[in-house]
Amino acid sequence: MLLMPLWIHFRMRAGEILIHSHAAILLLLIAGIVTAKDDEGWNNKLYLALCGGIVGLIWGLIRKLYSYDPVFYWLGPSWDAPLLGGVLCGLFTSNGKQQFGIIVWGAVLGEFVYAILYKGAVVTSIGTVAWWDGFLASLAAARIASLAHRAVRTTGSKISVFLLNDKGGRSS
Repeated sequence: MLLMPLWIHFRMRAGEILIHSHAAILLLLIAGIVTAKDDEGWNNKLYLALCGGIVGLIWGLIRKLYSYDPVFYWLGPSWDAPLLGGVLCGLFTSNGKQQFGIIVWGAVLGEFVYAILYKGAVVTSIGTVAWWDGFLASLAAARIASLAHRAVRTTGSKISVFLLNDKGGRSS
């Protein structure tokens, strides 16, 4: 489906904003919703939706910031938003399925946030090769961040046991 030219066009703000989206993105968004299906309770689903919104907002705001002046960047103007979104996602949850859902919705919402905040006419595309690169880099950053977070927690607990020298027993 990715190789077929199935593009959907969204026009907003009297034609100033044009967003091209590949039809495969709709399937990806549905898959992102399905990842939260097995979660218990609405509070966890609401948390995942909020995390996706935060990742999307950060993604769009960083892209907007770099559209003004791409001087202050970390790795590159096109890579910072996906990598920071992935790191945040990795800190929000360590479950791979949930990370996928958060990043899918965050990446798509990020493009919409960027387009809405942009002054003047803007054309952005969701589903291009560059977008997929950012999406996959964000997934990799999320997994690496969650593994690093887990390693720090495990190391910290082992160090605390060693330093406290807690062997248990009675206080008297």
